[in-house]
Formats: sequence, structure tokens, C-alpha cells
Amino acid sequence: MTKTQHVVEHIPETVGYMPVSSYLWHFINDRPIKLKLVTASGEETGQVISVPAWAVRGEQRLYKVGLDLGNNGPKAAMYDEQGRTVVAHLQAVVKTVQDLAAGDMGTVFEEMIQQPKARDQKEMPQRGDAQAEVEDISLGREWVDSLAIEHDGVSLSKGTTRARVSDPRYPRFLMYAVAHLFQKAGYKPGDYDLLLAVGMPNEEMVETAHGAQLDPETQAALTGALCGKRWRIRITDREGTSAQFNLKIADLAPGPQSYAAFYAWQFKPDGQPAQTDIQEITLEDMGANDLHELFIRLKFIPSTVNGKEQFKVTITATRERKGDGIILAIMQPFAKRLKKVYGLGELDDAVAQQAFFQKEITVGGFREDLSPLVASVTSEEGAKVITDVFKGPRRPRSFYMIEGGGNVLLRPDLVDKLTSLNRTARTYLLFGAQHANVANAVGLLSILDQVTRYGHV
Repeated sequence: MTKTQHVVEHIPETVGYMPVSSYLWHFINDRPIKLKLVTASGEETGQVISVPAWAVRGEQRLYKVGLDLGNNGPKAAMYDEQGRTVVAHLQAVVKTVQDLAAGDMGTVFEEMIQQPKARDQKEMPQRGDAQAEVEDISLGREWVDSLAIEHDGVSLSKGTTRARVSDPRYPRFLMYAVAHLFQKAGYKPGDYDLLLAVGMPNEEMVETAHGAQLDPETQAALTGALCGKRWRIRITDREGTSAQFNLKIADLAPGPQSYAAFYAWQFKPDGQPAQTDIQEITLEDMGANDLHELFIRLKFIPSTVNGKEQFKVTITATRERKGDGIILAIMQPFAKRLKKVYGLGELDDAVAQQAFFQKEITVGGFREDLSPLVASVTSEEGAKVITDVFKGPRRPRSFYMIEGGGNVLLRPDLVDKLTSLNRTARTYLLFGAQHANVANAVGLLSILDQVTRYGHV
């Protein structure tokens, strides 16, 4: 069995109830989002267009991007020209590119800056001449994500957003992820201005009279790190072909991470609710560093517009931190035992996580099977996480939505627990590996789409 087969074999799919035509339904089913054009009075024109990838502000075209910062790397989402939701995820690991004597160089990322072209003294422009020509100069070539792990790269620091953006490598890495997203979505190299909906850790949001908002210090740090300049990101593929995306963030719209996936599940691109039966939702976000619960109540108020029934939806929600995330609860105990069993010294977080999910590690040139160790740690430590997920009120009237990487990792135990509570698949949603990590980014994009087209969420 190859390494790829070994990993894929254990990836569960997204299962449970998914409202048809919701943003999330379009994404999971790889359906382009199409919109019916209506007049100012709400009457349909008969024309159908793809959901716009941008919003217009004055004469400026601003591309909509959802960006979930994530502790194990940023996840980004945008629409392509056909209206499909495109996502990208890079593990936050970097390594300065080394010249290889032989072998595949792989994909390389660079931040470029503009400088005046060097000229011979005789060719220097005289006063009043046209402005000197400029050229792009690289600040250094880097491998990222799995390629960086293969070359013994280093994980970027975790912790608060303010702590992370104080490291100049981190804002640049975020823009690597956005440039990668543009390339993956099929956009041509060039200049792009952005509206960025940023998913923030729940603990960095504060409740105000106008809802949850980012705390002022973090807002200032994030804005200062990302805005105010045009990021010039060049991506060179393994064949040596380069594409450069010059990106400027025109505006930031921070929001709580956990709420976003719920929003993509609940609403359709036309602004209407995708379902009106479920009125209570318990969302468990089993993230990298935290286990958060979001308890949501919905109220649907019907009305008639142009002879059609529509609904206004009022939403109230409370948040609670219920325990540690998967890195603290499972990955760190696993890394500790791994180092002890094999006499390893320092072990980068990304390498430990890769060893966990691939169930193998190379020691002394030989591959070691880690399946028994992974099973043991998951069984012992995972039981505590499951207890934390379901502690508190049982809430039999609630629909359960369980997201985050932990929901994939502990899927059999979660299903067993839900079964013991007499739950059927129509009363919950469990995200699969291909959707769990990026669900919040998709939700952030859907919220941004609603705000730019309807002025509200």
C-alpha cells in the first residue's frame, strides 16, 4: 500500500443533514452559484448570472476573499469566474529554498519589492526627465506547506493574532495563501484589490451593542500588518513558470470563526434561509487550539414579496469555551510519546502532525509504523475530548453541527456518542476531512457576499 493510499483510506466524508441550495451545499457538491437578476422592485428579469467574485466600490473592483487564519495554517476561499467556490489551505511551515544538486525544486513562493533599475551613470535621467524605470527584487525564495516539511522547515509561531502578526513572516505567509488561491481559481497574474473577511479566534472577539467585534488592539495590529501596501507575491512552479499577483487589501471585515460555517449552512445565495424547520443549533468547533460551543437560536418571520413567501431571520447566539483543541489535547501527548519511544530530540509541530496522520515516521533511514501508537493516544486522549464536547445540557431539541479537524480525527467516537443519544443523520452534520478545515473560510466568503450584495447578513 502506498503512502497516499494509506492516508486516504481513513478520510471520512461529510455526513448528515445539508439544506439544499445553501452556500455550503453548493460548495460540498461543487456546484457553481447562479443568481437570477431582479429589478429594483424585486421582479425577476429572466437573466441568470454567476455569483460575482467581486464587489464594486466607486470605480474600484474589489475581489471577495474569506480567510480563516487557523492555527495550523490559513484557509482561504473565493469564487471563480463560473461562480464555483474555490478553497486553498497552506500549512504554516516555511523553509528558505536551498539550491539542490539534483531533484525536483518544487513550487517556490517569493515576496517581491519594487526598486529603481540600476543604470550606468551616463544614462541617469536628468532633472525633469521621465521617472526612472523600476524592477521587482525578491526578498527571498521560500518553500511552504508540505514541501517545507519535507525539507525540515519550521512551523510559524502559534498563539494570539497579535503575537503572530508581529512576526514579519506571518503576514507574508497569509498573502502567499491568498495569491495561491487566486492562481488556483484560474485568475491571471496581475493587480487585484481585495475585500477580506477574516475569521478570528473566538476569544479575540468582544460583545458590543452591535454584535461581536474584534478587540481594538488586535484590529489595529492586523490592519497595520496587512493593509497599506501592495503585496507583490510571485509563485514559480516546478517547471519554472512564474505567476505574480500584486494584491492590496482595501478593507478588512473580521468575524468569529465558529459562526461562519453555520451561516454557510443556513443561508442561500439569494439571501433567504435554506431551511426553516430547525430553530436551535448546537455547534461544536473542535479546532486546533480550542474546543468552542456556539448555541444558536433562530426565529423565522414570514412575509410576502411580489406574491412569494420570504422570511426574515433573527439570530441569537452564545459562545463558550469547553476545552482544549486537538493540538493540546492529542497532538502534544502524541509528540511527547513519539520522542520518548524513538529517542528523538526536537520535533517540529508540523512533522509530528504529519507523522500522526500518515501513521509513520522515518527514523535512521527506515520507516516506522506508528499505527499502534496513534491508536493508543487517540483512544486515551480522545475520550476526554468527547466528554468535553457533550458536557453540559443535552439539548435534545438542538440540531448538532460538529466541525473542525477534531471531528474528523475522532469520527468513530463521535458517531458512537450520537448513536447513544438516539441521534440519526438527519439531526446532525459531521464535516469530512476535505471540508472540515475550510468550512469557516467558505462561511466567511458567504457572509461577505451577502453584505456586499444586500448590505446586511
